[in-house]
Amino acid sequence: HDRTLSWDTGQAQGHERFDDDDWLLTEIAAFVDLCSGETDAPSAEDGRAALRCALATAESARLGGTPVRVS
Repeated sequence: HDRTLSWDTGQAQGHERFDDDDWLLTEIAAFVDLCSGETDAPSAEDGRAALRCALATAESARLGGTPVRVS
C-alpha cells in the first residue's frame, strides 16, 4: 500500500510518501479525529496508566524478561 500525506497550511504545501506504514496512517487518523472533535482526548488517568505500563516494560527488560506486575 502506498500512502501519501498531503498538507496545506496556507503558507506552505507538501507531500510525503509512506510505503506500507499502517502505524503512521493510524496515528495521523487519530490526530485528525482529535483535532476535528470526533474523538475525546485521552485523560490524565490514561496517561498515568500508559506510563505505568511503559515503566513495567522497562523493568521487565532490565530483569531479563521477568514479568512485572503493573499496579
